Amino acid sequence: MIKHFGHIFLFLSFVIVLSACAILPPGPASVSVESSVDDRLTSKVPASPSSDSNVALTTAINQLILAHQRHEQGNYAAALQIYEAVLVDKASLLSDAYALLGLIALGLDRDNPAYSRETASNTLHVFHQRIDQAAMTDAANEARLLRLTASLLLKADVNKDQVMLENSQLLDELAQRDEAIKRLRELTLAN
Repeated sequence: MIKHFGHIFLFLSFVIVLSACAILPPGPASVSVESSVDDRLTSKVPASPSSDSNVALTTAINQLILAHQRHEQGNYAAALQIYEAVLVDKASLLSDAYALLGLIALGLDRDNPAYSRETASNTLHVFHQRIDQAAMTDAANEARLLRLTASLLLKADVNKDQVMLENSQLLDELAQRDEAIKRLRELTLAN
């Protein structure tokens, strides 16, 4: 049950963060991913033709979606490669932030054979450096929100270990208590 809760928590936090970055126009008009995310994701992209940056951004968004799907499917190696490819492409500050968040979530996934809190912590350190370097961009505040989410994921993983340890201790105490009650019952019935 704890494993399922962890998956649900990671998925919901990722969805919440993704939805927080979408700007929906008023009314029932349809919204494309490019139109709702372009302005904020492409802020302060190095000088290049806008069509090239839009293509790079669209590619990054599609790769992030694919990486998340691979992670959900348990294809951790493929998700890792895709997140790293997004980081190499450097389409925008926010695409990098989402890729780093994805890498941290991937590293903290207890079902992942490559689970490593240390790797996730190192990735968070890189996240801090990238955000500090981009402090004056329009997307910096959203990137800071993503960094905070990543920090909370790391803290939740530490807390999960503590809860599991306390649960184990309580189960041991409960088993000892049940054994003592059983012996007491046997002694009482024997007399």
